[in-house]
Amino acid sequence: MTAKNRLRQTGRIPVRLLVALLLLSGVLVAQPASAAEGQRSGQLLSNAPLAGVTAPSASWTSNGGRIDVFEVGSDGWLYQRYWTSGSGWQGRFAFAPPAAGIGSAPSATWTSGGGRIDVFVTGSSDGHLYQKYWTAGSGWSGWVDLGGTLISAPSASWTSNGGRIDVFGIGTDGRLYQKYWTSGSGWQGWFGFAAPPAGIGSAPSITWTTGGGRIDVFVRGSSDGHLYQKYWTASAGWSGWVDLGGVLISAPSASWTNNGGRIDVFGIGTDGRLYQKYWTSGSGWQGWFGFAAPAAGIGSAPSITWTTGGGRIDVFVTGANDGRLYQKYWTSGGGWSGWVDLG
Repeated sequence: MTAKNRLRQTGRIPVRLLVALLLLSGVLVAQPASAAEGQRSGQLLSNAPLAGVTAPSASWTSNGGRIDVFEVGSDGWLYQRYWTSGSGWQGRFAFAPPAAGIGSAPSATWTSGGGRIDVFVTGSSDGHLYQKYWTAGSGWSGWVDLGGTLISAPSASWTSNGGRIDVFGIGTDGRLYQKYWTSGSGWQGWFGFAAPPAGIGSAPSITWTTGGGRIDVFVRGSSDGHLYQKYWTASAGWSGWVDLGGVLISAPSASWTNNGGRIDVFGIGTDGRLYQKYWTSGSGWQGWFGFAAPAAGIGSAPSITWTTGGGRIDVFVTGANDGRLYQKYWTSGGGWSGWVDLG
């Protein structure tokens, strides 16, 4: 049976369980919205659907000390909310889906300095990669069809080295695929990588280091639930797959900070709790460290983002029982917060 069939053969799974499994794996099939709904694209909606139906995607920019979180609502639209150090949380802002609909969780990435944010999704009816971007000069673009045929949510990351965005996803053959954009050459790829022996059982999560000297890709093993890592360095090229252990039931989420040369990876364990593992250039991998779920439970893969300089890390999940967005954050001065219900 192909990887595509394994992910899509769902006839005997109860709908509520299926939705939970898709959320945790970072994949969700959402229905396209009607054409008439396009009139409200980009507007702030006070009556926006409360229930997010995908894993969230968070990205940080140093421009104004800002965090943006994107998710797909129960109507199949893309929603954005953002936080600034001066004004707190704002939103939600709604964006119509592409004609193919949105078939996955989104992935968002800010450029250095905050001049541009890019959001990527997988098309519901065609599996294509779709991009939507905002620039300080022009505002929001329409949806751009970048082709491909993915069966997972995409994962995107920006590096200031060459003004480059990389996007990874899982293809219909179960392999990992990469596509990248540079300010000079536009989009290149797709480039394929064999799966680890355990197979790939989740959407990937990627993170560039500051300056672009290294990129790390993480997935959950299909047959064992282990966390697997593959990385590229400018001097040595691509590594093989590294088995980091653990037993996850969700896609991982990774983020880099230049404070100590550190990578953090979060995922959901078999007990429904949030788990953290981190790597530093001096000590290698540490963890796992567990955190209790919010009262509503955790119904999605997590999304994490480090602030510039490493003074703060934020983790976001969708509640299992209510579809609401929950946040947990760490600061160097105050340690870990409790769960904050963002509605």
